[in-house]
Amino acid sequence: MTDQEVKIALDALSDQIDKYAELLVKKGCAISEGSQLVINASIEIADFVRRVQRAAYAAGAEFVTVIWGDQESSRIMYENVDLARLSKTPSWKIEQLNSLAEQGAAFLFLSSDNPNGLKGIDPEKPAAVSRARNLECDVFRNGMDFGKNVWCIAGVPAAEWAKVIFPELSEAEAIYRLWVAILDVAHASGEDPQSAWETHNATFEKTKRFMNSHQFEELRYESSNGTNLTIGMNPG
Repeated sequence: MTDQEVKIALDALSDQIDKYAELLVKKGCAISEGSQLVINASIEIADFVRRVQRAAYAAGAEFVTVIWGDQESSRIMYENVDLARLSKTPSWKIEQLNSLAEQGAAFLFLSSDNPNGLKGIDPEKPAAVSRARNLECDVFRNGMDFGKNVWCIAGVPAAEWAKVIFPELSEAEAIYRLWVAILDVAHASGEDPQSAWETHNATFEKTKRFMNSHQFEELRYESSNGTNLTIGMNPG
């Protein structure tokens, strides 16, 4: 595709991307009159974050908080801060997350980072940050784990991630192709993503009931190309 063709194609997707934002707000985060929403997202996808903000307020949200991130800034931090310091969550971050959770906010985590973006960084460093946050932001963590707060994770294309998936394409076309793939996987590529998701969820619930009623001990997958996989099921 030429640059002009990609631009036209992306422009044509704009309405569908708005519907995806609305899907995340209404189905993913159950936003309604008086709700609070917290969006965690990279600065690279600011345009989509604003779409989500508009959709949330249109759905009746009382307030939308945006917590911005930047993978390159995180990388610089990991390169320069020692493990002991990273193992302590800043007090303001603890107060922020716990306070929002206490207020009953829903949390939307938009994933767009380059999967190779922290290559070469000691994996213990991001792990230490995660462990500390899980321990010290206990109200927030318990809200996620025990269903006190609605939360949702969703993918949004960004340039570096798109180029990892489609390295042979130009940056713009890679972003477009990743948008198409995400919208398709999220059942958001049709005229009415809300209804499509309800249908998908009904199918999921039906399958879940079937699986639970049969109390399978394991699932076996075999194919002519050599697949031979057995997955044990959790008792009960």
